[in-house]
Amino acid sequence: DERIEFEDYLERLPGPQWVIESNSNSIVASGGWAPSRKGASVANLCWGMVLCGHHRTGLGRLLLRARLADIANHPEIVSIEMNTSQHSCGFFQREGFAIDRVQKDFFAKGLDRYEMSLTCTDAWRRNRRT
Repeated sequence: DERIEFEDYLERLPGPQWVIESNSNSIVASGGWAPSRKGASVANLCWGMVLCGHHRTGLGRLLLRARLADIANHPEIVSIEMNTSQHSCGFFQREGFAIDRVQKDFFAKGLDRYEMSLTCTDAWRRNRRT
């Protein structure tokens, strides 16, 4: 259902986008980040996805940590925002994100929207930089 929206995002690519390919050169994961419409001090994680057959292999964590390391190198960014569903919010919590708001049945019946954020402290940056 989101294919057209994703294609539009790729056409205008508002920030860096990472792609992970398998040994057979097929894309198995992708994700990016972009400056928020709120201003240059806020970054948004964008379109982080891992192909179903590659869930729980560490690719999602690798992809997220690469994006966070890149954001850590931007001192003007003081916080990171993103949204996800109840199915993956725990994954982001383990990486330091906090739940700010939950909207029941936002994406579809039984599929809630979790708005999450992370504050980019100096200590966080030291632990993330590449």
